[in-house]
Amino acid sequence: MADSISVNDSVNVFAQMMVADHSTAQAELESISNNWAFSLPDTPDSLHLAQQMMLAALSGLAFDTAYINGQIADHAKTITLFEMAVDSSNSPSVRAYAVKYLPKIRMHYDHVQRLKLQVH
Repeated sequence: MADSISVNDSVNVFAQMMVADHSTAQAELESISNNWAFSLPDTPDSLHLAQQMMLAALSGLAFDTAYINGQIADHAKTITLFEMAVDSSNSPSVRAYAVKYLPKIRMHYDHVQRLKLQVH
């Protein structure tokens, strides 16, 4: 959504990176889940659906600010979850997945923090 609504080139580039990186990570996670005979949700949860609706109603700086703040919050939560998986998961495949993607999630978090300073 961000790459079609935002008017800021840096936000657009970040949004495109999110789509590419998250698609790759999601495909790998789906492969892991198939080994356990369960399916991952194919739609966002209710909180993220509400965020999408809110973002769709915004434009310009208001959109960029809300999008960036949402990305910061989501990446911070994800870092915590992945750190817990690295430290305490009983599944070698889940632990390996978390170890593999935690540095990229931290990089995304750092990137969006810098982006927040540019967009005002």
